[in-house]
Amino acid sequence: MENLNWQIILSNIREAREELQELENLINSSEQPVEIELELSLRHAYHHMNSAWNIRNIETEKYTNITEAEFKAWGTFPLGFDSLEILEKDK
Repeated sequence: MENLNWQIILSNIREAREELQELENLINSSEQPVEIELELSLRHAYHHMNSAWNIRNIETEKYTNITEAEFKAWGTFPLGFDSLEILEKDK
């Protein structure tokens, strides 16, 4: 099992949390977001949540020098996360 890179995991979790907090504040204000603003905010948060998992074993130096292709790939929904298979194994 590889070591987890908590520095970049935390950075991405923090970015996702900040985006969701901004969205929550906007929703609670008198200037609620329009649908495209909601979509863009959620996309941004998802990108960072996905990245937190997908880059969990990447060295910091590689992460700071990522290519556009890596940026896109690491921001995609993790394979297997749409399944409850892991939870079912614990039964």
